[in-house]
Amino acid sequence: MLSRAEIAPGALHAAITSTAVTVLSFVFLSLKVSTRAKVQNRLGWDDGLAITAYVFTVPLVVTIWKQAQNGMGLHSSTLSPEMLMTQNIWFWASIWLYVSAIGFAKLSVLTQYLRIFVGKKTKIATWAMIVIVIVYTIQGDLVGVFSCTPVNKFWNRPLPGTCVNAAVYYYITIAMNILTDIAVVVIPVPALMKLNIPTNQKYGLVFAFALGGFGCIISIVRLHAIKVSLTSPDPNLANSQPSLWSVVEVQVCIICACLPSLRPILVRIFPYASSFGSSNGRSGIGKRSQHHTTNRNWAQGNGINRLTSNSGSRHDSEQALHEIELSDTKSIKGGIQVVSTSEVRSERAPSGVSRSPSTGSREGLARSPVPPDQWGYTVDVEVNHK
Repeated sequence: MLSRAEIAPGALHAAITSTAVTVLSFVFLSLKVSTRAKVQNRLGWDDGLAITAYVFTVPLVVTIWKQAQNGMGLHSSTLSPEMLMTQNIWFWASIWLYVSAIGFAKLSVLTQYLRIFVGKKTKIATWAMIVIVIVYTIQGDLVGVFSCTPVNKFWNRPLPGTCVNAAVYYYITIAMNILTDIAVVVIPVPALMKLNIPTNQKYGLVFAFALGGFGCIISIVRLHAIKVSLTSPDPNLANSQPSLWSVVEVQVCIICACLPSLRPILVRIFPYASSFGSSNGRSGIGKRSQHHTTNRNWAQGNGINRLTSNSGSRHDSEQALHEIELSDTKSIKGGIQVVSTSEVRSERAPSGVSRSPSTGSREGLARSPVPPDQWGYTVDVEVNHK
């Protein structure tokens, strides 16, 4: 095993970068899980699948470190047979760990769609993609584990036996990753574009869901790195980059799976920048606040629902965290189901303040001079139709 000073620079860079990206992914995953637990007091299938994907990435990063310590990125001629064999064992493990991790990460995104969208067409498309991802993940794992017969021929080439064509296996796996990435991005777009909301919010939603397409770009970069490695006279010299991009691709997919659940945190940090926020741009901050949601069905063309979790807050100058979910219209054919989000704020104000009857918008205040010691509470009710 090589010391850190003896590790090839490219391999060391791959190991360190993979570790850093994995730590970043852990931060996003922790925020996702804690936010869901706080907002809804429960975790969903998408949370469990994201956690499972991350569990596979930890040993995946370990395999990169072990390969680096056993000569990855160096000329094979400079390494002992024992080091080459050990490196290949860790490389063999990295193959099926990667396939499992990326599969569970994509299933996490797709199960979020099942929770968010309830329209028949979207459901069918999502379930179809779930089946495809499950099948090709199982197939990829089986081929990765049993790529050679016997299995240990993978790292001990002199043994008698046979191995699959590595290039064909890698290209098929990458092609499936790219195709499923595209499908995952495309599935929610038709429903999102039918939203009856301001254009900037609509495209903000599309952009948020389309971030998963970044994984497609990384898959293409990884494809190029693998092609360079396969065509190299000494593949061991070029293995660092494919290993690095494998980890980056998985971690980016996990981060994208976490983003929709982080809306409450993002709104608190960027209250006026959130495309999910209220149409009037107000953050709804008061001395004390409570939030309630009510559902109404409006037959006004196709669209998707906007749902918020019922929540309340007793903290000063703080909104209650809530997660907004989107779903297709199901109960009304050709209709849109609208959720009215009522925000009730209690603020210190003169007891003489009066408010004219609501006509759907806020009216001006009529103030009468009242000594400060006679102040009372008024309740400001704001209803935003999404």
